[in-house]
Parts: sequence; C-alpha cells; structure tokens
Amino acid sequence: MRKIFTVVILFLAPLSASKGQTNPDGIPVTFEDALNIAVGGSPALEAVQYERTAAMFERRAAQGLRSPSIGLSATYVHMQKAWELKGSDLAGGLFDDLGNAGITVPDDIANVANNLLDRFGFTILHRDFATVGASITVPIFTGGKINAANRAAKIAEETVTEKSRQVEGELMSELVERYYGLLLAEQAVEVRRQVVEAMQEHLRDAIALEENGVIARSERLYVEVKLYEAERDLTDAISQAATTRSALSNTLNSDAVFRPVSTMFILAGVPPLNTFREWALEKNPQLQQVELGRQLALQGITLARSEFYPQVAGLAGGNFYKYNLSKRFPNWVVGAGVNIKIFDGLQKEHKLAASKNTVRQVESMQVKAENDISLLIEKLYNDLLNNADRMPSVEKALEFAAEYLRVMNISFREGVSTSVDVIDAELNLASNRIERLQTAYQYDLTLAKLFEAAGVSEYFPQYARSRDAIQIFY
Repeated sequence: MRKIFTVVILFLAPLSASKGQTNPDGIPVTFEDALNIAVGGSPALEAVQYERTAAMFERRAAQGLRSPSIGLSATYVHMQKAWELKGSDLAGGLFDDLGNAGITVPDDIANVANNLLDRFGFTILHRDFATVGASITVPIFTGGKINAANRAAKIAEETVTEKSRQVEGELMSELVERYYGLLLAEQAVEVRRQVVEAMQEHLRDAIALEENGVIARSERLYVEVKLYEAERDLTDAISQAATTRSALSNTLNSDAVFRPVSTMFILAGVPPLNTFREWALEKNPQLQQVELGRQLALQGITLARSEFYPQVAGLAGGNFYKYNLSKRFPNWVVGAGVNIKIFDGLQKEHKLAASKNTVRQVESMQVKAENDISLLIEKLYNDLLNNADRMPSVEKALEFAAEYLRVMNISFREGVSTSVDVIDAELNLASNRIERLQTAYQYDLTLAKLFEAAGVSEYFPQYARSRDAIQIFY
C-alpha cells in the first residue's frame, strides 16, 4: 500500500510543481484515483485474497483425490524366534492321516522317522528381516464421493470470489460516502466562511450606522448575534471536515491528507427499476453466495448417498530391497478391494435426511434474500428519484435567495430595508447553497448504494463521468 501511495505522490508532485503551486490543504485526488488507492491498500480485500488463494489450493487438493496414491515403505521386524518348517512337521501330519485311516504306526518307528526327518527342512522367516518397497492405490468407484468433493471445492472457490465482489462493493459505497462527504464538508466550510466575512462587513457597517444614529442599538446587537452564530457554524463545519478527512484517509489506508477534486453530480436519467432488479438477480454477490450455498448443500446430498454404494479400489505393491528374506518370498502383489457398509446404526439414512433438509433451508433463505434485495433496491431507487426531483426546486430556491439578497442590499443602501433584512437574506442564501450540496451528496451516496445492491458497483465511476452526469457546484 505504501508503494502505491508513493507512486501517487510521485505522479502528483510534478503536476503541482509545473504549475508553481503549493497545496497546504492536502494532496488533490480524483475519485477514480482514490478508488485505485483504496482497492490497492484495503486490508479487507487483502484478507479475502488470502482466503481466495486458500480456496484455490483446497480445490487442487480435491482434484488430487482422482489420482493414484503412491507411497514408499520400509519395514524392519524382530521376532521371538525364526519361523522354520521341518520334515517332522510334515511327518507328524502324515502319521495323523494314517491313524485316521486305521493304520497304526508303531511309536518306535515314528520316533526314528521323526529324528531322521528333522535333519531336513528350511526357514520361512528369519528372526530378523527387513524390506523396502512401494505401494500404489487407485480409486475405482466411490459412489460419487470424489466428484462431490471436487464440485464442493469449486463452489467454495466461487463463493470466495463473490465475497470479494461484495467487499469491493462495500468499499465503493464507503469511498463515495467519505470522498463526497469530504467534498461536501469542505464546500460547506467555504460557504460558512463567506457568511462570516459578510457578517463581519455588516457589523462594521452597523457600528458606523449606529454611531451616526441611523440604526438602533438592537439592530447592531442582532448583527453581532448572527456573527457569533456564523462563527460557531464555521467552527462546526471545520471540525466536521477534519473528521471526514480522517475517515477518507482511513478508507485509503494512508496517513496522508487528501483533497477531493472531483465534483458531485446528478444524472439526467437512470435505468428503470426493473433493470436494477435484473442486475441484482444476476450479479448481486450476496444472492450469488446464497445460490452457491444451495449448490454446496446439493453436493452434501451426493456425498451422503455415496455411503450407500460400495467403495472399490485397486492396489499394487512390491519390494525392491529384501534383507534376510527367502527368495521364495514374493516380490510384488496386485489386487482390488471392495468395502460396503451393511449396517451402521442408520447413520447413512439420517445423514441423507439431514442433507435434504439443509437444501430446503437454503432454498427458503434464498427466497427471503431475493425479496429483501428487491425491496432494498426499490427503496433506494425511490430515494434516488426523490433527490433528483428535489434538485429543481432547490435550484429555484437558490436562484430566488440570490436575487432576494441582491434586492435587499439595494434596498438597504436606499434606506428602504434594514440590516436585519439583509442578514436574513444572506443566511437564507447560505442555507440554500448548503441544501443544494446536501441534495447532490445524498443523490450520489444513494446511487452508490443502489449500484451495490444491484451488484454493479463498478458502474458508479462510469456514470459519474458520463454525458448524463450534471456537475453540481456550491
């Protein structure tokens, strides 16, 4: 983030130097430049990016379930005694078979035979032996478990993407609120400062007129009261601007002081309400996350059903090094295994039922979420139109206030009106100028929230610089 800020400074500094100007009130920044800084330095977006990377690796891990599992193994065994096979073991079995057939072998003959046969035999396993080998296991059929796991991992990654879009939309609305909020606050400070200057001039005139006996002392006191009120309003406006400036720096994740140079605007026309609703159904990140949650729940049903099917896997193994093992011991094996659960206390059935109810739960939440978003869009849309419809009356009121102040000044110089009339006209003009700014600010903030609800926050800068954008100045 600091690197981004440095780039901005390096870019803006030559422009300021080339004009021979200094900027004690902060670094001038357009809305789009502020947006780039906010996106590049947002801790929330950075956290989501890490979450997205983690989800990507989880998806790759799920893909690995389709691959064979290969492993190396080394074994060392020390037994109580060697496992040997002697001739007497075979003879004993032979004499038993003869006895079962009714043929009795005398004991002396059997003993002699056993003693002779004990001289013959071989060792099956030595007391100590070791092997080094490899094994491979290949899933053949899992009842859809692997496919469900891969689809679930992909859905999880898509969910994080939608979460990232949601954070970006929230960041856009926050930036509009604080960027244009600072613009409103700074212009309100300028309006209040002009009022204070006008009040100071009126007070000087009132003092002179009072000394000449033209106006009463009460009129001069009235001017003083209004000057104190104007100074208090100016102090409050400066404090509000400082707070909003800190809020903007926080959104931009920077300790620097910025000064907005873009202007507020009113659009000559906006898309119809149904267009915003259609955008929301298609692009709203919250609705998309709910839909992805439903798809994830469906994979839970597939996973639960896979427990009803047999699990089939192929296997192979071999030893490439043997210590103290007979050459008769096999070097490799291949085979296949099948595992099926016959009874597990109805766990499979209950898990399947739970998965189906989870899907129904998510579908109910989806209906409510769609209705809530639709209602929110309708409210914001109506608020947007109300602010737009309000602007012409505000413009007329401002035009009247300016003309009324001009007439009052002329009347005062001609002795027809009093200084009280002039001051009231001055304050009325300031009030109308601030109302005009506040109306434009509420319009822009509502527009940003409307785009956020529709899932198209990225449209705000495009509309702000379009031909339909009517710039609003104080």
